[in-house]
Amino acid sequence: MTPDKVSCRFPILLWWFLICGGLAAQTQTVPFPGDTSAAAAEHNAPEAYFSPKNLRKFANYLFTSGDYSRATGEYLRYLNLTASPDPARIYLQMGRSQLRQKNLPRAGVYFRQGLKLLSPENVALNDSLRYGYALSYFDTPGTLDPDSLAEIVRFPSGVTSEIRLRSLYLLSLARLWQGDWEGAAAVPIEDRQNRENPFPRYLRENLDRLLQEGRNSPRKSPALGGFLSALVPGLGRAYSGNIGDGLYSLVVVGGSTWLAVEGFDQDGRSSIKGWVFGGLATFFYGGNLYGSVQAVRVHNQQQQQLFEDELQYEIDLVLHF
Repeated sequence: MTPDKVSCRFPILLWWFLICGGLAAQTQTVPFPGDTSAAAAEHNAPEAYFSPKNLRKFANYLFTSGDYSRATGEYLRYLNLTASPDPARIYLQMGRSQLRQKNLPRAGVYFRQGLKLLSPENVALNDSLRYGYALSYFDTPGTLDPDSLAEIVRFPSGVTSEIRLRSLYLLSLARLWQGDWEGAAAVPIEDRQNRENPFPRYLRENLDRLLQEGRNSPRKSPALGGFLSALVPGLGRAYSGNIGDGLYSLVVVGGSTWLAVEGFDQDGRSSIKGWVFGGLATFFYGGNLYGSVQAVRVHNQQQQQLFEDELQYEIDLVLHF
């Protein structure tokens, strides 16, 4: 074979090998209709990965992993991509995610939306949404209206589940926060005929303890504190628990009064010493009265804050449901 023929055939063979190689590559990567081979599964993998079913699984995984912010985003994405057969359950999960981040107002929005979309036949889901919605009311417990909360946890009679009892427990805490001891004690949180779902004993004990503390809280009368200090300077401060401040007031008022009396005894009504210390004694005496009243009020506020801290601790315990 001559060199000219070899040089002519070489480009033709190269072109042929390139075409065959391209066809082989296409044959390996493009699945035929109905093909169930690994190549077909690999081709369809991206679509399955982003399917609504997998989005929901991923959101549930984030929730159980404690990544509540991202879980809420994935649940929202799931709702936007598909017509969920049970949207109320998705809103329940979103509300629970927000509760665990202590974003109670946003949680309330999700629970309320879930209640709107809920099928009346789903009793268990209805109870869970109502319980979560009741929890969201504790964003600002100081302004919470127990009567509004009572409407949320007003369940049909006949079935008593643990979550219903827990909802009534929240109502008891709300009444305790408002200082309504009798109302808190009257909430029927314990169904003695319900043996399968009894009210948790530790919650019952906590409620009894808080009710006892609320009723017997060492709150004192500001008027009585002022009256005692009017009789004996500093006695009102001692009544509020500030014994050291009470002794200081007694020494200051008593000392300035004694110096004023001594000055008038020595120099009569024209005594400068008498008038100066008399004015100081009057000023200190007035401050003693005002300070005693305020000391009792501060004492009561501190006791109330301690009590509210205990209530808040109980609320935080039930945010994770």
